[in-house]
Amino acid sequence: MNSPKFLQKLIGVILAIVFLAGCGAPAATPTLPPTFPPPPPPLPTFPPPLPTVPPPPTSAPPTVSTVGSLFKLVNEVEVTPSGNYLNADFVRIAYVPGRDRFVVTFNTMLSQPEGGCTGSFDGFLRLYREYAYKEYTADMVETGKASIVSCHATSDTGGFFIGNDFYLASAEIHDNVDGWNLAKFNAVTWASLVDYYYPLTDSSMHAADPTVAFVNGQVDISSVYGDNATHHNFFTTDLQFVSKRLLSDTPHIGFSSMITLGGITYFLSSRPETGEAPWAVIVMQYDPSWTYLGVKTLIEHAATPQGLAFDGTRFYVAYTERTDGFPFSENVHLAAFDTSWNLIDDIALTNYTLQDQTSSIHPWLVLRDNRLYVSYSQNAPAGGIETLQAYVKVYDVSGK
Repeated sequence: MNSPKFLQKLIGVILAIVFLAGCGAPAATPTLPPTFPPPPPPLPTFPPPLPTVPPPPTSAPPTVSTVGSLFKLVNEVEVTPSGNYLNADFVRIAYVPGRDRFVVTFNTMLSQPEGGCTGSFDGFLRLYREYAYKEYTADMVETGKASIVSCHATSDTGGFFIGNDFYLASAEIHDNVDGWNLAKFNAVTWASLVDYYYPLTDSSMHAADPTVAFVNGQVDISSVYGDNATHHNFFTTDLQFVSKRLLSDTPHIGFSSMITLGGITYFLSSRPETGEAPWAVIVMQYDPSWTYLGVKTLIEHAATPQGLAFDGTRFYVAYTERTDGFPFSENVHLAAFDTSWNLIDDIALTNYTLQDQTSSIHPWLVLRDNRLYVSYSQNAPAGGIETLQAYVKVYDVSGK
């Protein structure tokens, strides 16, 4: 009498093994465009911590604080609206050594053009779009210095500071071809050093939401390729083109950040939501020749890790917590990780719900004198892009 039951169990086990073997089979890799080298196969495990950084303790993993014991809020300011600068998006904050000041840069809309700009007029909103900056002390007190940086702010922008230099990529369309207006400025005098249009001739290369980073001595400007990859365009520090590369080793999108330490490039990005998994912040690793070393999921129900810094023992990441589905709401968070990318602490800078019809987006951060300066944009309730305003929150980092 037990034989039929035994056979049923045996058949069930065999079917389960076959199903799991099928799930574990690698997916077919699409043929890449001829301008990109094919990616190498991924390694089965995530690589060890940085060799140049002391390894984390071998004791139990750190407990994530629910009250944010690592971060202490010391200041918060609203950067816009300010004078003729009616709103702000794609906000960046940085310390400029040559000025000994902090500057906040942002896309903005104006009722009247400034800085010699004559174009970038939004006929629907009857406003002008330009790129501006405001200057602050270390305590986020305005110095009164502010001006237009660039007339190229018709759409999405990505900015990055390297010392006293500021790099700006602005998504534009010339002759029905997507591309970027690439520019370099001296952030001490705000003199324009380089300014030209860079076309993206591959139709799968998106220009929207560009990420600008400094990797292996080169300026890397990237955005989404297709649905789940990114294209990377490498330039000298004078914005002379060097090469380009497609990264498609694991599904990810734009709104990213990068840092190179100990010969390893850490590429933080977002894994898009699927039917099986929610949005997630991930970190991919590459060696100096862009050989893929692995990926680790850092935080689920999260995206857009654009702010990234390292203090010698901890990584700091500014990202957005994101609800599943559509419509969705976003809230800016600040997190700390050890050198193995284990979560140490995570705090929310904003706490809006879907019912509030308000989101905080596009976070950025800079680390200076044991303080983290986090910039982001936030819309008015149920408001569109024209209601986005720039904010900065400053945190002391304890536990040094």
